[in-house]
Amino acid sequence: MYVAKHFYPHIAIFIPFLIMLAGFNLPKLVSHQFKTKLVPLIFICAGAFVFIISVDEYFALYKNVYMTYKNGEYLKCSGKVENLVLITSDGHGVDEFDVDNVHFEVGNLICPGYQKIAAWGGMINEEGLDVEIVYINFNEMNYIMELKVLSKD
Repeated sequence: MYVAKHFYPHIAIFIPFLIMLAGFNLPKLVSHQFKTKLVPLIFICAGAFVFIISVDEYFALYKNVYMTYKNGEYLKCSGKVENLVLITSDGHGVDEFDVDNVHFEVGNLICPGYQKIAAWGGMINEEGLDVEIVYINFNEMNYIMELKVLSKD
């Protein structure tokens, strides 16, 4: 059984800091001919812009998905896993499936909730599994906050 207990920022939220850090250190790393103020400034501004967007997205997900779930305002469905589409074993992409005519995608590690694909040992690994799912619908996506496999077909 899976239950979403925490909502931590994904490591990707720190990428803008690396971009800004590169901007600050770029004059030290390149030749003297390339030391202009414009290129480091572009890196710093791009990093700041991406950071603002990332933080805004993080807080939107926190407020509208995780806190909605914690406040008990969630949806439930149960039934057999249908229309299961598993990604290849290299693990790039998302697994897709339906339960009780509700579509789910798992594998986007930046998103909250259950995201473990079958290729990485995830619980949804075959068609016909009988499951119960507690989920939040936000921005046309269904985020699995609780997942329980009841039985196999």
